[in-house]
Amino acid sequence: MAADAETLFAEYHEPVFRYLCRAAGQREAAWDLTQNVFLRMSRSAVPAATGSGTTAPGADVELTLRPGQSIPVDIVPLSPGVKMPYEQCGVRATMLRVGVNYWPMPIEDRRLVTTDLWLVERLLDGTERGQTLSLRGSFNRATPFYFDTVTDRGAALEFFGEFTLTTIGDHLTMRLEVKSRLIENGRASTAISEGNLWRSRRVNPVLTLAPGEVVAVELPRLSESDSGAFAGHTFSIRVRSRQIR
Repeated sequence: MAADAETLFAEYHEPVFRYLCRAAGQREAAWDLTQNVFLRMSRSAVPAATGSGTTAPGADVELTLRPGQSIPVDIVPLSPGVKMPYEQCGVRATMLRVGVNYWPMPIEDRRLVTTDLWLVERLLDGTERGQTLSLRGSFNRATPFYFDTVTDRGAALEFFGEFTLTTIGDHLTMRLEVKSRLIENGRASTAISEGNLWRSRRVNPVLTLAPGEVVAVELPRLSESDSGAFAGHTFSIRVRSRQIR
């Protein structure tokens, strides 16, 4: 059925999208609905015909949403004879949209968590030097962080990012994003790579932390810069979080 669904999508997604655009009046919602139509087809078995010539109903569809996300799952065009309030708005259809949010609401969540971050630089001779950040924040909200610039032979490295903490039983789950970029000759890198050189990197680990536990994340090594700066240097992030309220 997957191959049939792919063929149908290639042939019919444009007319389906145009129809849903007219019905919904919103291109973004229409595209979400178009994908949902073909997603249902790819996940459902071909229905068997009944004696009356009709087909059996399709299977339910499971959706995976992150908190803050929503997606339309169905749309019903309104009959021209239906009278709606505020008709000047041009309402032409009703839509069912499913969304997920954290609970409790942020304004009602009094919990507080403290997080220690260490940026550890290991030099070629095996010695280490580092920086420490101590941050307080709420659960389910992104907390940004910025380390001081690291320099070597006239070049500089910047490490920054954000993390979001949630609770699972007695443990914490951290969705961490760490970014790094190279600054050389007064120019900061904006591309991931230039030729064979990696100028910037991004890692997105998901960590499970026991209260007070220190977890280390090794960062990918950047290619040596044009000046040879940071040759043989490696970097890692160490993390520790605990709920304090």
